[in-house]
Parts: sequence; C-alpha cells; structure tokens
Amino acid sequence: MSKCLLSIVLLCIPLVTSAQAVNDDCSAATEVGEGSHPYVLTTSTLDGPADCDDNILNDVWFSYTASGDGIANINTCSQTGTDSDSIIVVYDGSNGCPTSGPCLASSDDACGNSQFMSTVDVPVTQGSNYLIQVAGWNGSEGDGTVDIYLNTGATPSNDDCSEATEVGEG
Repeated sequence: MSKCLLSIVLLCIPLVTSAQAVNDDCSAATEVGEGSHPYVLTTSTLDGPADCDDNILNDVWFSYTASGDGIANINTCSQTGTDSDSIIVVYDGSNGCPTSGPCLASSDDACGNSQFMSTVDVPVTQGSNYLIQVAGWNGSEGDGTVDIYLNTGATPSNDDCSEATEVGEG
C-alpha cells in the first residue's frame, strides 16, 4: 500500500494598482530648482485651493526655491507627455501649504502653439520659496514636464504702470 501526501501551496500575488504621485499632497511637494521636472496627474487628487482657477479637479505640487532675484517662467509648454490640458498656480511658500487665498500667478491655456498647456511669469527673490500647483483642467490626466527658467536680467524701465512706455500706431 502506498501513501500519498497532499500538499497545497497558496501563492499570493498582490493586485497592482496605480499609486498616487509622491507629490500629490502639498505637504509632500517635490523640491525643485530651475530646470525640467516630470509630473504625473493620472492618479492625483485635489489637495489645495481652487481659488485661482475653479476648474482644478486634480493636482501635484512642487516646492521651488529661487536661486536668484528675477522673473521665473514656469510652464508646461513643451508638452512632453500625455497631459493635454494643464493649469499652473504659484503661491508664496513662506507660510506653508495654502488653504485658500491669493495666489501669485495662475495660468490656463497660455502657451500659444501648445494649445491647452500653461505658462506663468512670477517675480522671485533669491532664497524665497514658492509652491507650484500643477493641475489638470477639469480632471485632465496624464504626465508631462514642468519647466522652470529664471531670468535675472535687469528690470525693464517700463515695469510699473506709472512708467509705461508711450507708443503710437504700428
């Protein structure tokens, strides 16, 4: 008579789901400087105010510390990924994550040929922190690149309204 041993092996395979972006919450904003930085909106949720653009349904956050005084251009114009409609909002980061209130700049659909991508110009001070909210318009998802450039050139003489340059036709 032969003996049989019954053996059962359970194999557990975790269900793979899309994880939220690391910088989905403002409190976990990705620290960046000037340059190109990837973002993913596909699994992001709204974390922060929509005061400056009420079409924000999902967002990711970046924490930018200016390397000099000047004008920072922050944009998604390169349209490197699958995101097809971005919003950019910039806040003063010195008081932490915003819950409401004024933003320093906001943009939706300002890149010209890139159609629904966004660009803002913000006066910045060396060593100061700025929080950048990159969002999808009405829940637009996908990935892309946010580019940050710093122009430290001299302030133009017509920078203030009171010093406007008079022009004629042409």
